[in-house]
Amino acid sequence: MTDWYMKNLAWIRARDEELYYALIDMVEPRPQADWSAVEMMMRPKEWLFGLGPFSPSATILLYGFGDGEHVLYLMEKLAERGHLIVLIPDVPEFLELLHLVDMEAVLSDQRVHPVILNVNNDRLLRYMAGCYSPETIAFAKVFVLPDYDLLYPEGLTFLEQALEIVMQWMEG
Repeated sequence: MTDWYMKNLAWIRARDEELYYALIDMVEPRPQADWSAVEMMMRPKEWLFGLGPFSPSATILLYGFGDGEHVLYLMEKLAERGHLIVLIPDVPEFLELLHLVDMEAVLSDQRVHPVILNVNNDRLLRYMAGCYSPETIAFAKVFVLPDYDLLYPEGLTFLEQALEIVMQWMEG
């Protein structure tokens, strides 16, 4: 089995040094995610087919990285003007995924913006402010991976507050 960790970290560092150093600062020797919780969330096919329609130029907020299949699916549906902000509420799970999966397609795509909640909260607001406009906010979508609302409810609270801040910014 190939360990993709170093290659994936190199992609993250090349694309986003702030995210790279935030991840490195959190690394303990090979963090182990709670994969029993992850298995509960591995229903990507049913979840993906249940997503409603969205504009190819939308800015999508995806709460949770899961196994990355969700991200790839949404990337396929987005046009070049679209953005996908992926909120990562569980860093050990994400770091473990970096060992298991070649993430080059996701990490090298300039439309994808990974954000670690409770570390990069100001970055989330910057991305949202940069990606949304009064014209595009109508096309915005928020998707929550299955069971992430139960496993990581605190991140959803912050996301709701961030959306309110962006809406106020656009109104005023």
